Amino acid sequence: MAPKINLYSSLACEDYYSEKSGSGLPGPLPGGAYPIIEIGQPNPDCHLPEVAARMIKVDSRYKREHHN
Repeated sequence: MAPKINLYSSLACEDYYSEKSGSGLPGPLPGGAYPIIEIGQPNPDCHLPEVAARMIKVDSRYKREHHN
């Protein structure tokens, strides 16, 4: 189960930071940089409530697309 959770978390996190970056907001790292998200791997910079909320959306979308 952990690999699937890491995948969902990575995708949700990448989406979250991509949206923030596109809005011109500074990132959480020094100098306003954004973290590099390794898809499918644990990403400490993704442990945010906003990312957790997006994980639910990613999980629901995946289940809809692959179990119908």
